[in-house]
Amino acid sequence: LSMSGVGEKLRQARLAKGISLDEIATETRISARYLEALEREDYDSLPGAIFSRNFARQYGRYVGVNERELEGMLEHSLPKPPEVPVEQIVQAN
Repeated sequence: LSMSGVGEKLRQARLAKGISLDEIATETRISARYLEALEREDYDSLPGAIFSRNFARQYGRYVGVNERELEGMLEHSLPKPPEVPVEQIVQAN
């Protein structure tokens, strides 16, 4: 698991506001199990880095986490998408 603290930051902000995961799920239309995975920083349970980033942004916005700070934390915790499609690399060799 990542040591970046994105999930912990989101969870603490949520708890400080007394908001349930179900409430966030209803408002953001993100599955509660994905929100739970975000809090655990269990990125393998999420449907890819682009979705994970978007989910974290929406969750952060809902609980009032600074978006720039969250982005910086996500940069260090989420896997980066490949720069070049794998097919192009394979064809080049």
